[in-house]
Amino acid sequence: MRVTPAEVLYNEDQNVKMQEISELLVAAGYFRARIKGLSPFDKIVGGLAWGIELCAVDIDVDLPFNESLNIGQKISLTEKIVAVLPRMKCPHRIEPHQIQGLDYEHIFPVVQWLVKKAIETKAETEDIHRQYAVYLFNKVHLPPQEEAQSEPAQEGFVKSYKVLQARYCPKRKYRHHSRHLLGTEALQVEATLLEYGVHIAGASLGQHIGGSKEGATDAVGAQAEESTSALINSMAPLAAHEGRLTSKAVGSLVEMQTAEIQQIAEDYSRKQLSLVPGVSQQERMLNSLQRQLEAKQQALEKCRQRVDKLRAEYEAKQKDQKEAEKALQAASDG
Repeated sequence: MRVTPAEVLYNEDQNVKMQEISELLVAAGYFRARIKGLSPFDKIVGGLAWGIELCAVDIDVDLPFNESLNIGQKISLTEKIVAVLPRMKCPHRIEPHQIQGLDYEHIFPVVQWLVKKAIETKAETEDIHRQYAVYLFNKVHLPPQEEAQSEPAQEGFVKSYKVLQARYCPKRKYRHHSRHLLGTEALQVEATLLEYGVHIAGASLGQHIGGSKEGATDAVGAQAEESTSALINSMAPLAAHEGRLTSKAVGSLVEMQTAEIQQIAEDYSRKQLSLVPGVSQQERMLNSLQRQLEAKQQALEKCRQRVDKLRAEYEAKQKDQKEAEKALQAASDG
């Protein structure tokens, strides 16, 4: 088939127009138009979508850049782009089939106007974007002068924070020496709060822990107050030297374990007297009590070892303290 001179001239003119469109898109910043493997349709559709988004206009377009699209898919893709242009007040009119058919005579004015619009929008928002970028940078990095000035302030803040944390930390005011006698969880929680000076009535505590019923009577409230008062009376205030290690404090480490072991031993004796030979349930109970007794005895032995260790440390500390006092006294006399 022979190609007429008119067709050759038309093809050359089309190639020139496509080259101008590609150069226009690359100059505006759409460097995807440089890719030689992309078809002219993909370059034009991608450039139009890129320019529209750069103008801060939303467009719902999924650009597949697939060369195997049929005519219907290409027209459907271009319809979404063409529908946005009138909203942007584009002075040039273009139809989806003109983009699909690569009608460069009608495509070039639209691309030219869109690139100009995108550059204007970029210039308008350039200062805003720069200020926002500087703001994000300064959130993480400070200039050397400001960083040098902020170090003393930061050290002072950390020091003040530690002082406030130490000043307002929970301080123990009382100590309950028979916590093993507190049978319920509510009493244990209330006793712990009272030790730190937090007073919560029994009824309110029951609401926090067990979810008591609405409309509690005044008698129940009075009874709860009496229970709280009795709990406070059973506590002893902390002495000024409560935090120090003493022989009495060391000896109290095993009191609770000893009481529990004695209770288990008594239960074991009673069960042993009432045992009936051949009853498997009683044998299982006996074995269980024996295991509990052995476990408690092992715990008691560990506590005794810990007491011995703490007592030795305490005596060593006392010896060091006496030597330090003697040295201080000698220095003051000299």
